[in-house]
Amino acid sequence: MVQRSLLQRNALEAVDLYCRKANARTLKRLALFIGAAQGTNKSTSRENILFQAAFLEELRKRKEQNNVVSVLAIDAGIANFAFARFSWASDQKLPLLLDWNKIQLKEKFMPENRYTMTLNPRDTSDVIYNLTEYLTTELPVPDAFTIERQRARSMSSKTILEPILKVNILEQVLFSNLENKIRFNQGLPKLNYMVASSDPQRMTSYWCSLTPTRKALSQNFPEDSEESKLKMNSNRLSKSIKINLVKRLLEGAVGLTDEKLITLTPDWSQRLKSHILGNRKFKLWDCAGLGPKAGARKDDDLADAFLHGLAWMEWLRAYEEVRNIVLKEKGKYDQNVLADFNEYCKKKKVALEKFQEGTSNRLTELEPPEEDDYE
Repeated sequence: MVQRSLLQRNALEAVDLYCRKANARTLKRLALFIGAAQGTNKSTSRENILFQAAFLEELRKRKEQNNVVSVLAIDAGIANFAFARFSWASDQKLPLLLDWNKIQLKEKFMPENRYTMTLNPRDTSDVIYNLTEYLTTELPVPDAFTIERQRARSMSSKTILEPILKVNILEQVLFSNLENKIRFNQGLPKLNYMVASSDPQRMTSYWCSLTPTRKALSQNFPEDSEESKLKMNSNRLSKSIKINLVKRLLEGAVGLTDEKLITLTPDWSQRLKSHILGNRKFKLWDCAGLGPKAGARKDDDLADAFLHGLAWMEWLRAYEEVRNIVLKEKGKYDQNVLADFNEYCKKKKVALEKFQEGTSNRLTELEPPEEDDYE
């Protein structure tokens, strides 16, 4: 146990050492690839990278010890609670999609004599307790839960609206419940999971920020249209990119293209093929096999949960690759290792740019503008 702990410290210390030697541009790239927050200067960038690296190192250790690691990513919502679960085995190159679902919390977890989830603490307590039990008892327990952080206000309001407040409370209490369940059941291997509050901006940046959109929008929409002028920070544009990206990934998974970032269980393969093959405008909703009680028939919640889960797998992959580089000389400084470290970050950005290019030619239609849908 002491040996493994020293190895972890050495790995993180080595990452820190080479971050200190790298320039700000390299740190910005590295933060993007491992899902760390961007810093305003080198010092904060390094701190953010190390914070994320510590979590990823723990995931890496679990993968090494158990020959597999799993993550369940949650996009919180009262009527549109979506989640996706991926696993990644040590002897496999790609993560495996295990679960992808969306549920209405008040329909599934409110007591029978109550029909609306209000801000009453009793409603919050009942729903989130039942939800926590569902995630940790009825479903296979993952190595890590990642809960998408919710913004405090809608895009257009200066005040906190009640539906948004409900989702903020849901996020906070669910995080607390999952953390505290570990504390109250110490020593039980079944509950030996981690919990992360996952910034949606980092996930969106990883999948969308390098996507070239200007040419695609100007070609596919009239010159003076709202669509042709959308910028990357537009919620409508990023939502459209993410939905189309998930469709790309699913098409690759069933063999329609050579773009393979995930593998599928036989059940998921059969289900997806039945909706994707021969249907260019398939819906993620249909692919996930959702029924009438699963909330609004829209794809953005499912796309967010899917991409959040897969992002953590890709961030872990990038961390493992960086870790292997910085430990080449047992974590000691070496000029050649620094050159490899810098070159890796440079090539990784080029590869990500090339990958994201593939989504731009699909932006022939955009998701319709709509108000925030928290209820």
